[in-house]
Amino acid sequence: MAFFPTLVYFLLGTSRHISPGTFAIASIMTSKIVATYSDPNYGTPESTMDPSYSNYQVATAVTMVCGLFQLIMWIFRLGTLTSLLSTALISGFTTGSACHVIVAQSKELLGVSITRYNEAFRVLYSIRDTVLAVPTSNLPTVYVSIGCVAFMIIMNEFVKPWASKKIKFPLPAELMAVVGFTMISYFMKLSEEPYNVVVVGFVPTGLPMPIVPSFELLPVVALDSIAVCIVTY
Repeated sequence: MAFFPTLVYFLLGTSRHISPGTFAIASIMTSKIVATYSDPNYGTPESTMDPSYSNYQVATAVTMVCGLFQLIMWIFRLGTLTSLLSTALISGFTTGSACHVIVAQSKELLGVSITRYNEAFRVLYSIRDTVLAVPTSNLPTVYVSIGCVAFMIIMNEFVKPWASKKIKFPLPAELMAVVGFTMISYFMKLSEEPYNVVVVGFVPTGLPMPIVPSFELLPVVALDSIAVCIVTY
């Protein structure tokens, strides 16, 4: 769904400085709401939730509610409230977001599986389980992770500043990393024995069919969506 607002802003936006696109902390917050209200057995005989909603339905409802809240914020010109946000608050939020992202992705960087928590102190529980799972890390996955991180550091700290003086458009380092490591994974067959690196797998082509959100879901996710709305704004 993140493709659509980016496309709309590409066509209608006027700011040369805004950077629309996916935002890791908003994605994590949305996934928490999805995990809370969606049925993991949706569409199967094992489904026990009534009513039962799929991940896609919940995520669509959250997106719809956030859009409505932000539209209301625009009508009442609530953007002026951002002037009350101190530098310390923004710095703390950015640092906290980075910590959440690191914790959420650490198991992927190490190639381990840990229990997913939804209750309070879930970040601390995840850190504990990740540390305990370090001895079982998949070394090829660790090597790929280190290589990707090193590539991004070199690009952002050295290559990009140099290239900005030579060319007028920024180097798409993230895209280069995705394409490059995808090719390495494909030709080295990292998903097979003896590497056993977990890969994304089949990616369907095209775009998802637009659907009308389940209106009975909107009041259910409304309260949780307020935080997502403010963070993305």
